Amino acid sequence: MKLFKDILAEEESLFKNEEALDFEYLPKLLPFREDQQRYMAECIKPLFQGRRGRNLFIYGYPGVGKTACVKSVFRELEEFTDNVVPCYVNCWKLETPFAILSEIATQLDSFYHKKRSQEALYAIQRKARKLKGIALAFDEIDKARNLDFLYKLLDLRNITIFLITNRRDFLSNLELRLRSRLALESLELEPYTYEQTEIILKERLKLAFMPNVFPAEVFREVVKATYKLKDIRVGLYLMLEAGRFAERDGCRKIEMRHLDLAKEKYLEEFPIKSSPTTEEEKTILKLIKKNPGITTGELFQLFRKEGYQLPERTFRSYLKKLYEQNLVRREPTSKGFRGKSMRWWLSYF
Repeated sequence: MKLFKDILAEEESLFKNEEALDFEYLPKLLPFREDQQRYMAECIKPLFQGRRGRNLFIYGYPGVGKTACVKSVFRELEEFTDNVVPCYVNCWKLETPFAILSEIATQLDSFYHKKRSQEALYAIQRKARKLKGIALAFDEIDKARNLDFLYKLLDLRNITIFLITNRRDFLSNLELRLRSRLALESLELEPYTYEQTEIILKERLKLAFMPNVFPAEVFREVVKATYKLKDIRVGLYLMLEAGRFAERDGCRKIEMRHLDLAKEKYLEEFPIKSSPTTEEEKTILKLIKKNPGITTGELFQLFRKEGYQLPERTFRSYLKKLYEQNLVRREPTSKGFRGKSMRWWLSYF
């Protein structure tokens, strides 16, 4: 009867390299972003002559490759020269000026007194004098508590600054004086097309899984879901979790039911846990998750009951940001002023 033929043996795995599905994993080749990477390299290029580089504002939806592009360029820069040093800082994880400056000094391997922000800056300045240039990337820059550290860094002659964010409107909220000093050029990363999404996910699939364990019909559903939400991370998450569910069942192939379970888990945790949002925005996401189809007015009342005393205008700006990041979807109702009230759901497939 071959009862155990399709059951995964204890020492077997569907995965070849599970890390290839990690959001932080950086493949050797980054497809469909060659033009953007070339532009970033051109901004850094003046540093090779010891001149100031061009500063760049990089924005776009979550999961479109902003961070991967910058890290890929920085990796190649490290391989090319020791005279221009890249430094990458995630301002969601390190949000204070002291933490940010300390991280840069640490990456530059420059000694400083760890309790004083000014000492960290002096250490950066000392190192900068020994180098032709420093390329600085500040990811999730909108999460920094304040931007005073940028003023201090702009006093260095031989630097290039990249500011990375999901927020298109970030520049409009910058102080005019800081915006003028930065003289930022802008680079938008558009979402991947369906064909590009399919190719990217197929490459990760080959790296992550053993051959012939991910049927074509299941993979097509992953691509469709990923393209709908315009976020490559969604596809990586679904493939990883579908593989894990299949292994728990002892299956030699990933089945559609495993993908369905992965989608359910996505709705439980991904939009909230994977997104660099404020506590207010996380609360709004959780309320929408508990109350799918809730109207804006009802949502605002529940938000206030959570203890937040923000004006409705600020609350609506949070909602707008979540919508622009494709974390929530909305549909108009016949309620509200001129029938313009909205109902809200978490984005789903």
